[in-house]
Amino acid sequence: MPENTPKLAVKSDIGLHVYSAACSWHGPIENVGKTKTEPSIPCCPYCGMVLFQQEEEVWWAGALRHQENGHTNYEKFLRWSQEQPKCWPTLKEAAEAYKKETKNDVILGQ
Repeated sequence: MPENTPKLAVKSDIGLHVYSAACSWHGPIENVGKTKTEPSIPCCPYCGMVLFQQEEEVWWAGALRHQENGHTNYEKFLRWSQEQPKCWPTLKEAAEAYKKETKNDVILGQ
């Protein structure tokens, strides 16, 4: 498990967006956790999964393109999931929680 709880910044001060290699978590790099191992590495602040990073503008542009290609509510789902104080083991489980809470479908794609 990671050592810290995220601040839940909405936008990165340095322009980097990170996303999990397996769980549903993503957000500004300022919100990452750190593994307890030495040396510590950035990870999901909830489950400790390792992360990838991308320029924030590129991340959100990709999300919009995905939505425009028929993946209904994809950007709204990502923004909603970023605000949640947890991660889900898979994007599919996160999408099910999104639908339950918002009553909106989301099409994730492949």
